[in-house]
Amino acid sequence: MEPLTAIVLGAMLVSGSGYLVYYVRRKSSEQRRAQAYAHWAAQCGFQYRAEDPAVGAPSAFDPFVVPLGSFNEWKGCHVFSGGHRGHRFLAYECTRPQDTELREPELYQVVMVQLPALRPLLDIGPEARDSGDMDFESQAFNNAFRVLSPSPRFAHDVIDPRMMEWMLASPFARGTRLRFEGAWLMTFRSGPLAAGEILPYVGHLADVLDRVPRHVWSEK
Repeated sequence: MEPLTAIVLGAMLVSGSGYLVYYVRRKSSEQRRAQAYAHWAAQCGFQYRAEDPAVGAPSAFDPFVVPLGSFNEWKGCHVFSGGHRGHRFLAYECTRPQDTELREPELYQVVMVQLPALRPLLDIGPEARDSGDMDFESQAFNNAFRVLSPSPRFAHDVIDPRMMEWMLASPFARGTRLRFEGAWLMTFRSGPLAAGEILPYVGHLADVLDRVPRHVWSEK
């Protein structure tokens, strides 16, 4: 065997064995993580699934839009479901592999509670405002939150003076993104799922729903 060929083969073997070690360690870490999650879910009376093919992107809007021509769809793993404070919830880790090997996979923690009725998009975030934002009676609220919706009536029904006052006074609300869409009220953030954050986020979403006027759900 030529020296150069031997060097190349040796490098390939080292690289392959390194990847194998990484894969085994990652697989073992995921298994331990799944076991810990399953134990926590059982203690709380929730359901847990390490993988669920039925769970994918929680929203049809950014940042969950998949570019045309991409075959890398959003998938859900470490999926928790159950009831808390009278609301059905779903919490999971939402992932999508990137189209090239040069970029890391996208990863979001998603927590959702079911709405009493289907409703249009209403996105409320503590981000910088732009020309597409909606304006409300409170300038303090306008300065603190960015609100987007194709239905101004729904947005103003949900974000009434009582809701605005509460959100401005809540540090949690000021730092948490909300999205009403279809059958769910959700919040999401970049990064892996943290089991210890599920119930605080579900509780926050429940606080929001409890403040929405009842007529919002009965109107057609």
